[in-house]
Formats: sequence, structure tokens, C-alpha cells
Amino acid sequence: MVFFFFFLFRLVFRNVAKGSDYLLVPVLGIACTDTDANKCHFPGIMLSTTPSISVIYENDELVVINKPIDVPMDGEGYPLTVERWANAYRSLREAVKEDTTEQLGTGTLLCDPAISIGHPSVTTIHCRKRVKFVHQLDFATSGVLCVAFSKEMAARLSHCFEMRTARKAYLAVVCGTLFSACSHGQKFETCFLEPQIRSRVRLIALDELPDATFIQECIAKLTMDCSRTVTDADNSASLLLETQLIEVNIPVGHDSSDAQNFRMAIDGRGARESLTYIHVLKHGFMSHPLTSMPVAVTKVALFPRTGRRHQLRVHCRALGFPIVGDVTYGFTDGLSPCEALRSQEHFCQESVKTCAWPRMMLHAWRLSLPVSVEPLRDEKERYLQKRKRRRETLGLDGATQHGQDFLEWTHFITEDPFSLADLDKEMDNG
Repeated sequence: MVFFFFFLFRLVFRNVAKGSDYLLVPVLGIACTDTDANKCHFPGIMLSTTPSISVIYENDELVVINKPIDVPMDGEGYPLTVERWANAYRSLREAVKEDTTEQLGTGTLLCDPAISIGHPSVTTIHCRKRVKFVHQLDFATSGVLCVAFSKEMAARLSHCFEMRTARKAYLAVVCGTLFSACSHGQKFETCFLEPQIRSRVRLIALDELPDATFIQECIAKLTMDCSRTVTDADNSASLLLETQLIEVNIPVGHDSSDAQNFRMAIDGRGARESLTYIHVLKHGFMSHPLTSMPVAVTKVALFPRTGRRHQLRVHCRALGFPIVGDVTYGFTDGLSPCEALRSQEHFCQESVKTCAWPRMMLHAWRLSLPVSVEPLRDEKERYLQKRKRRRETLGLDGATQHGQDFLEWTHFITEDPFSLADLDKEMDNG
């Protein structure tokens, strides 16, 4: 029986390591399946009533997951948290590895933890902190998330975020019709923006961006996925460098009016530099879940160059196009100021209640790191890596000045959860 489990794990693990499949792992007795019974099909968006955490990549010192919506990083009072899941996952790995080693000898890969969910060690998780968060995602945000199991791995990956060499791409659906310069002949307008915002929002060509390779690759892939014909795909590739992005360069800080110190605001207390690039992907409509009225929406790709709390959500609201389903920063009393100016007969003219949407439509789609994520077995190699990080932090290594010049990149990518079928209806066609 153990040999059968071992064979099954080798088959699954090989796919996971290549990033070609997801490994679904039961969490503390909660079945993480995605059957038709627990999916809610809502205008092209697939939702699950049971949170499931899928593994994109794993090794002895790291697990990269596709975090579901409405799952916090840690804390009490929640049926599932990333920290609790990661602790259980690591306990399963260690328990199964120990059992397998005893029966098959040393040097054997561990079995699929899903097979050994009933192992006694799963019920008792050590109280000491056994996982280390490399970065974080908001409670309502889904997508790529790295969790380290060792100090060395945590330091290696955290350094990428601290030095701003990590590259992140998000997908979002925002309320309203956001036009960029290349969208159906319509130009992005700043006249409706508040004066303190207007001067810090502009259009910028892709080829004008420093270190634009990552954004270029993402837009090329997203454009290719949306292309209807080969000719369209060829044309989109040739026009890629002419693409213009919306640059939002507005500091974000704590909202002084929030006694709970949760909300963030532009130019808030302790505001720090915040830079986001926005690329418009598609326009269309979604049926409001309560009224069934059509609501104009825009699918966008978001590329943050800084990592402030709620940065993308605050920047989208500042533009007047809050993320659909964002109960913290959405417009709950009616249409956004932008829609008031751009009102069309197809827009839902009554109040669009943010809390009615089944999720906040923000997803961490891709994460690229300029390092290897393989564990370091040699003590000398660990020392050299630590020394290199220290030199980069002190500005003694010129390599940090050229993000795409790193010799090795590791890419983690998830599926697009916002395949909005009804967005094929273009605004001009009604």
C-alpha cells in the first residue's frame, strides 16, 4: 500500500513542480473539492461556497498557493486561515515523510498529504510559529501567495519584495467604463478627477517604462488570450510597444477618519510613495445580483511597483472606478462620479450596492521573483546568498538597479478567475 501511495505522489508532485497542475489538499477535515454542486456560476465568474486552497508549487522550505477569497492570513474566529492551513500542511509533509522513510528507507519523496489526512500528528499542531509569511494578500483578495517554512527561504524571498525586484500582476473588474488612449478611440480623461489627484495621474507608453519586460510579457499573454483570430494576435504583438498605460502615482496612508485604523486613503496619515500601472483589457456589462440590471464594468490588469496596504483598491477608487465588490472602498450610495458624467442608457441608474456582489473582484494573477526557490543544501552557499543580500541592501551591488538583468527568474501564475463571458458585448454595440 505504501508503494502505491509513493507512486501516486510521484505522479502528482511531478506535475506540481512543473507548474502544470494544481494539487488540491484537504484542510483540517474540510474537503477541498470543486464539484458543480458547490459552484455558483455568475456572469462568467466561477465561485465556490467551500474555500479550497490549491498548491501551485512546493518543496521542503516553501509552499506557493492559490489563496481563495475571504480567507485571512491568520487570526482566531475563522474556520480557515492561511497560517493554520500551512501549519497543518507542513505537519502532514513531515509526518508522511517520516513514515515513508521508515518503511522505504532514506532519500524517498513523501506521499501526497491528502492521502494521510487522518494521521495523528495532524490533530496536534505545534503552537510555535512554524510558517513565515513572505508577503500578504487582503482577506477578500485571491491569488498567488508564498509561505516559507525556513528562515533562509523567508529571507531570500522577502528580500525581493524589500528591494522591489519582485514583479506582481493583478487582475480586477472595476465599476464603470474606464477608457485608456487605445480603447475604442476614446481617450482617458482626467477632467473629472479631483484637483489633488489630477496632476498625479497620466498616460504613459509601455516603451517609456523603465524595466517594462514583465508588464510587456503579461499584456502580451492577456492580449493573446483575448484575441479572436491569429491575425488579431499578430497585430496585437506588433502594436504592443505602442500600448499606453494609466500611471497612478499617489501616496497612500492611513485614513485619519477611521477610528479602527483599517482604512487607507490617498495622502493619508503617514502617506508613502505608491505607484500603480493600469492596463485596460475589456469593457462590457454584468448583471447586478439583486436587480438583474446591467452594470457597466471594465476588466483591467494592475501592476503595482510599490506594496502599500490596500494600494490597488485605493488607487482604483481615487480614479473613480472602484473594484467591483469592494465593500471598504466601493461607492455604496450610487454610481461613481465618473458614471454620473458618462451615464448611458445601458447603465444601471439606481444604486449599485457593493455588498451585493459575491466577492471582491481582485486577484493576484502572477508573481515573478528574480531568484531560485530551490532549498540551499550547502552552508557555504547559504553564507554567500546572505552576503549578497546584505550588499544589495546597502546598495553595493549594481545588479539591483536592473530588474530584468538577473540570471534566474521564477514565475508563479494562476488561472484567470474573471473570464467574463458577457464582456464580449462591446460598449459601442450596445
